[in-house]
Amino acid sequence: DMVIMQDELASRANLRTGAELVNVDIQNNAGAAHSGYPIQAGDADWGNLADLDRLKTTGSWGDYHEVGHNHQRRWWTFEGHEEVTVNIFAAYCLRNLVDNSPDGWSWSTDKLTTMDKSVSVTSESSYHSYWLTFWMNQAYWFGFDQLRDTFGTYEDDNDNDPGVLPTTIQEQRDQWIVRFSTQVGHDITGYARDTY
Repeated sequence: DMVIMQDELASRANLRTGAELVNVDIQNNAGAAHSGYPIQAGDADWGNLADLDRLKTTGSWGDYHEVGHNHQRRWWTFEGHEEVTVNIFAAYCLRNLVDNSPDGWSWSTDKLTTMDKSVSVTSESSYHSYWLTFWMNQAYWFGFDQLRDTFGTYEDDNDNDPGVLPTTIQEQRDQWIVRFSTQVGHDITGYARDTY
């Protein structure tokens, strides 16, 4: 369910050709876990990685997060947001697959709590929670389906006209604002510029 849900949110449901693979190892070379094919995880930190019962009852931000990395695209992942846009997928899974998760990131599953969090962390511009609120507020104000459909515009261009995809940091930001604003029928320029 988690992988299918993330494929759909990324507008890439029709592209899956195989399962997500996980390799738990004694000596992992990059933190507790890192994404890729396969996802790598250290046994000391993730000895119970992808435990189906746990995923269904309490969720697992770490599992959702690492699979989410495999759904990111450079076109809409701004510089410095590599550990941020991934959490759109983690929050989406936590919100839709688990009731009342005890996870420390559970604030991201509720519209009002996310808004409160964005107010409380506004001065912490380097903090991932601050940047995640930029994305989660868009998801809650307009719907995750609007994020999905905006991601889909990039996938369509990648298939049909890749020359229009952003290649610079400024183009990434500008195209996100234009594409998302067009998708939702509301100009988010002021929100993006003045708040974030």
